[in-house]
Amino acid sequence: MDVPSVAVSDVLFPKNVQALELEGMSKVKFYFEKMVASLISFILPLSIFIILFPKLVMLIIAGKQYVDAANILQIMMIVAIIRPFFYQFGTTMDAIGKPQLNFFYNVVLMVINLSLTYAGLKLFGREGAAYASVGYHITGLLLIYGVLKRQVNIEMRSIAGYVIDNYVYAFNTAKNYLSRSKSLQMERTKSDGANG
Repeated sequence: MDVPSVAVSDVLFPKNVQALELEGMSKVKFYFEKMVASLISFILPLSIFIILFPKLVMLIIAGKQYVDAANILQIMMIVAIIRPFFYQFGTTMDAIGKPQLNFFYNVVLMVINLSLTYAGLKLFGREGAAYASVGYHITGLLLIYGVLKRQVNIEMRSIAGYVIDNYVYAFNTAKNYLSRSKSLQMERTKSDGANG
């Protein structure tokens, strides 16, 4: 789940630097919102499937001996939906010339993560690490969203709008493809009938 986010972060960094120089912060905002929305659009259906059928996924990926950990997988899929914000945060802060702010927040987030993980393991055992990860990512999302709102004017509703736009575009593209395929098949059937 993290591979697309990491790849996009690497590609987006030079684009953000260039966008900031040529078009200003509004273009950086656009890139951030569009990229996070695209990643969430990709990750969300798979995450929902895994949340609904965790035992099946564990059986396919890891085998029978790990099916008992299916509830941990469900919890971690919530984290997968949030993670694109974290990847894009770091590269965006660096691109707009705020590496010190990026470093500071990464240190703060690391301390929060270690504290929550320690507490989660003590209180809940092995599942505690998964609960702690969700708590960390939600807390981290709130913190970095606050920074992104101040620095780049990121808006959650814009990201949600882009996610919906992505699904509408995918649906329309699939519908047009199926319609064209059906038309071609009907034409072939007619020409085969005329020739036969």
